[in-house]
Parts: sequence; structure tokens; C-alpha cells
Amino acid sequence: MKNSSHATTGFAVSETFWDGYLRAHPLSRPAVVRRPFPAPLTTPEALFQGLTLAAADARAGRPNELRLYLGDPKMVYRHTSEYLGDRYWELLPRAEDGSLGGYAERLRARHGYTCFALMLNNCQTVVPGLWSRLRDFYSGLFERTGFLQGGTDCNLFAGNYRATPFGAHTDDQDVFTVIIEGRKRFLAWPPKVFQGMEQPLNENPHNYQRHRSRARVLEGKAGDLLYWPREYGHVAESVDEGLVTTLSLGLDRGSTAASWVQAALSEVIGEALSVERQAAPLPFGKSERSRAARALPRDFSVALEAARSPKAAPRLERALRLRWLGWVTGLGLKPPPEGPAPELAKNDRVRADAGHPILCVPWHDELHIAANGFSVAFPGTKGHAALIRALNRGKPLAVGDALERFSERATRASTRLLLRRLLAFRAIEKLPAGE
Repeated sequence: MKNSSHATTGFAVSETFWDGYLRAHPLSRPAVVRRPFPAPLTTPEALFQGLTLAAADARAGRPNELRLYLGDPKMVYRHTSEYLGDRYWELLPRAEDGSLGGYAERLRARHGYTCFALMLNNCQTVVPGLWSRLRDFYSGLFERTGFLQGGTDCNLFAGNYRATPFGAHTDDQDVFTVIIEGRKRFLAWPPKVFQGMEQPLNENPHNYQRHRSRARVLEGKAGDLLYWPREYGHVAESVDEGLVTTLSLGLDRGSTAASWVQAALSEVIGEALSVERQAAPLPFGKSERSRAARALPRDFSVALEAARSPKAAPRLERALRLRWLGWVTGLGLKPPPEGPAPELAKNDRVRADAGHPILCVPWHDELHIAANGFSVAFPGTKGHAALIRALNRGKPLAVGDALERFSERATRASTRLLLRRLLAFRAIEKLPAGE
């Protein structure tokens, strides 16, 4: 598939990169690699656009993962959204700021803040083109190390702050940091050292200077790749007073099983409880409290019956299988929202990316189809499975030919729907006329 998101920066991970990296830098130790890629992972302009989109979501009350800190250069004394109140919305980035530098100038000139830190978790969901490049970055690594069930993420850090706003700390993930703009230094302490200093840092995580000589210093500039394992305590520092933008790429070695089973069980129980009316208040006089505490409310009983039902186990398994397929095809990385899914004419042609095949797994009377972090269940037909195999060859396929070859008259509507879902998943692209 012709990937316009890669063409934007020219970013690429060579087939030999990870072999060389892992030979020289085991994942058990920190590392610095100077400009390992021929072009940037993304650009400061694209990242600032992502920040403005996340800020717009925040102002509209939509779920977002953006945080803003304003304060002194070392962020020992800082203001957050809770402190700023209604002013917080005005202080977030706007498209008319033009750039991170323009935003910094507005904060200084109009609002009186000279030091700021912006953090955006899972920024790949709003930064144009970033998700597919991260997929290439992680897939090459996982081909050599195996897939981490806990998943991956990408978090954006931007600002002119001198030190991490929350001080020295450890993460739950192994971390690759890609410097996009400016220079940055990390102090990374081996586990034994950091565990010994952890207690006093709980009270004042900014008071790490007395331990400075025991840290491994990781320093880089735009284009460099830095790494440390999750066991290492660390803190980030700016090298000068300029603006710095970095991406933190996390590798989670943990398990998702408990949260996934809990979510799947909630689905099953939620379906049963959806027919229940609002729970009635329980009699609660002094003489009635003992009886009220001993007897489970009706909705509790309904939930238990749903969980014990013979139908519960296959529903749980179905929900888990669909989520797992999406998780694997997205390399554990939260994808951007589904894209547009326009109607397809018979003379339209589509193409998939042979390097990232669409998965198609039969389960009972269904086909579970997944790509790029999304999954969907379709009625199990041989035609749909054959269509996925044809698409995975990576060659252009006319929609009319697909309908003729891989569906019967009764299933053509379903085949059209499948193609549109794959478009929404960005698993196939509609080719321009003449290509």
C-alpha cells in the first residue's frame, strides 16, 4: 500500500535495524543511539497539530489525555487544571498559535507564564500519520523479541521546563524516547540505587541532586533514540532554555487478562441488567437493616444468574477473542478513531498492505476479522475468507470483481459492508482512478 504518512517524513525502519540494535544494546540496559533513522518519526508541526486537536477535545468535554503544567522552571511549584479552574481552557494550545513557539509566546505575553509543560498520552490517536509509523517501529522489534501482551503506547512531552514536573520516578513500562525538537537529558538510576533513594524522594521527588553522580546520563538531540528499562528510576532535564519535544514509546510487560475478563463480563451482565427497571430503595428501618443486608437485591441476583448462565462462557470467549485480535493487529497500540467509510462503486479499486495483513479467524459460525487495532464479527462464509486472502496479496482489486468472485447474490450486501469496514479500519485504501 502506498503510505502517504511515511512519505510525509520519509521515516523508515530498515530490516537490519533491530538486529544491530539488540546486539549492541540489550533491553536490560539504558542506551543512546545517534540518529538511527534516515528521517524523523514525525515533525514538530504535526505534533503541535495533535496538541491543538486534543485541546479542542478537552474544551468540548470529550475524553482526552492532555495535561498542562504551568510554573517555575524546575516545576517544583506548579499549577494544574484543578488550580487554574476555568482559565485552564484558555491556556491550552490553539491552532491560531501556529506552533509550539507561538503558543509559548502567547502564554508569556498574554497570560504571564514563562514556563510550561504539555503532556499528551496516546498522542498517536490525534497526530496525523504517526500511528502507522509507530506500527512499523514496534513490529520489527516484536518480530525479534516476541509480542508483549501488555501492549505499547506513545506519549508526547513538550515545553520549556527544566525538569520533569513530577520529579524522579519509575514507569510501568520500558521506554524508548525519540527526540523530535531541541535537546534533552535523562538521569537514569539502576534499580538498586533508586530503591535506596526512593523513600526520601516520595516526600520530595525533585530533591534528587545529591544522587546525581550515581546516575547514568542519557543525552540527545533531535533525531536521537534513548532507552531505559522500567526498573530504572529517572528524571528528564532540558539542556538549555529552548523548547523541547519528545515522544516516549512504551513497552508494557504486564498482563491485561484481569481487566479484559472484567470488561467482557461487564458486557454479559450489562445485557441482562438492561431489561431491569431502576433499583428500588430498600427498607432501612432499624429493625429492617439486618434483613436488607443479608438478602441480595434483585439486580445482584440477575447479574449472578447472567454470569452463571451456560451462555455466559461463549459470550465471554467471543468478546475476548475479538478484542485480542484487534490488540495483536494494532501491536497493543491504541489506534486513531475509525476513518470514513464511503460507498464503493463496482469500478472502484482497493488495495491492502501485504506487509500488515488482515487477520481472518473462523469461530463457530462467524468470521472474526481484524486489522490495525480494530476487529469485527461477520457471518462465516467461504467467500469472505477468500476475499481476505486475495486482499492480503497487496494487489489492486476491483470492487465489482470482488463481488463476483467472493460473494453470491444473497451475500453481496455483506461483502460491500465488509469492504467498507476495512476502509474504516485503514486496512485497505481506495485507489485513485488510473493507478
